[in-house]
Amino acid sequence: MTIFGNSVFQMCATGAIGLAIGLAKGVGKPFFDQSSEPCSKPYGKHPLIHLHEQAESSDFLSDEQIYESLKILNPTVCSELIGKVHQLSHGQVQNGASGRNILQSIREIVSRQLSCLSDTQKNQVYGSIYQIEKVERQLETNDPEYGKNHALDNIPRLIRALGRQGHHLFLKPESTPIYEGFEPPRLETRSNCFDLGKPSPNRGKISYINGIGTTFERARYDAYRLSDSVAQGKNLECVYNATHEAYGSKVCESILGQGGISTTPVRLLLEQWQDFFNSVPLGECYLQICYSQGAIHVKNALDALPPELRERICVIALAPAAFIPYCKGCQVIHFFKASDPIPTSLATGNKRVVDASWDKAVVQVPTEGEETYNPHDPFSPNYLSAFRGQVQHYLQHNRLDLPT
Repeated sequence: MTIFGNSVFQMCATGAIGLAIGLAKGVGKPFFDQSSEPCSKPYGKHPLIHLHEQAESSDFLSDEQIYESLKILNPTVCSELIGKVHQLSHGQVQNGASGRNILQSIREIVSRQLSCLSDTQKNQVYGSIYQIEKVERQLETNDPEYGKNHALDNIPRLIRALGRQGHHLFLKPESTPIYEGFEPPRLETRSNCFDLGKPSPNRGKISYINGIGTTFERARYDAYRLSDSVAQGKNLECVYNATHEAYGSKVCESILGQGGISTTPVRLLLEQWQDFFNSVPLGECYLQICYSQGAIHVKNALDALPPELRERICVIALAPAAFIPYCKGCQVIHFFKASDPIPTSLATGNKRVVDASWDKAVVQVPTEGEETYNPHDPFSPNYLSAFRGQVQHYLQHNRLDLPT
């Protein structure tokens, strides 16, 4: 993304007009609208996965323990699950249920959710099961039917696969607005999640989200560059922030995002983070690398997290179009070049570049020897050298190297 001279004014004017029109029309629809596919912002481990783990490790759970585990489920589904558990107990157990009956009840509810999907949706879920096994357990089979044939072998894994495809299994609807209108059906490659199929880090996961004006092929290429140049060849689980046919539309999306209105990439980030919380030990941290407009999406996604989960997200923001405030509670560090107008002039919170000498979460990247590089290019040698140490520290300690 290169923005200089008059184009800055033109893009700001375009975005401002779009913002006014969008707000006048009431931009934003409930991401968690009950009339659409059930989904929710990340609360940590999915309640059914949490209850499944409890049931596997305990012979008996009280009704109180069950309700506590399921308190963020839709109340109707929660009551249905309790009813199934008690039905399986044949009235022989009062005020609780055996772990075996709880596991069977969860299996029935999740299986029913899968059976209600269309064939296309089922195939997407089966593909996610295959990807989970391939990346996390180094599955070696190339059997195209693996996901279908083994869908019910591991119920927590199936819940995660459903979540990766946006089917969040009866969680209560929330109020986070996600506006999907910037990605029309005719868009050749819509925003999506992808990974590199490389070995995962020993602890945590690393993700990358690109900026404006990036094709899917380029975003994938850049993710491989990050993996090879700063992440010891480890896997990156990425969000592709789609390029629009009209460049001005993407700028308008950026300005809306700076105003707190979330779009499709924010939903994908939340789903990716939810999958992480579902699959790792409590307290393990996630590294999110973001570039340019990607920082706007990350900031808005962080707003949807409760504080205890926000603390588990580490952020490296490269040439950011938004600076993430300290009050977000996550570990974050920003990198910029003084000659780059995006972070220095157009980003929200850009006054922090003036304070970079004492703001330890803002690092100015030197420009010496890089006069021929676009200052907004995060893959220049100086840029890579500046943030490589943070990625290395994360891989070793599961945290960024920031002063307290």
